Amino acid sequence: GGAVCYHNEELGKRLYELKNFGIHGPEEVDAEAARLAAMGYPTTKGPFSKNLGGSYPIHVAFCEGPLGEEIEFFYAEETRQ
Repeated sequence: GGAVCYHNEELGKRLYELKNFGIHGPEEVDAEAARLAAMGYPTTKGPFSKNLGGSYPIHVAFCEGPLGEEIEFFYAEETRQ
């Protein structure tokens, strides 16, 4: 967690782009999983959408990486109540 205060609008846009490691929608989770699969690294689970409770919907995929590690692509929808 944490907070950032700023007055520069361009800085705000740049910080937003860094959020979630640049994944800004469920379609990007799907695209990254497909890209790894095309390189021969299998998708081990997903991509799928799920609601973790209340208003916290997510979209996630798990893939195997080149060293056998598990890579998770994760997107959480911003919701306001």
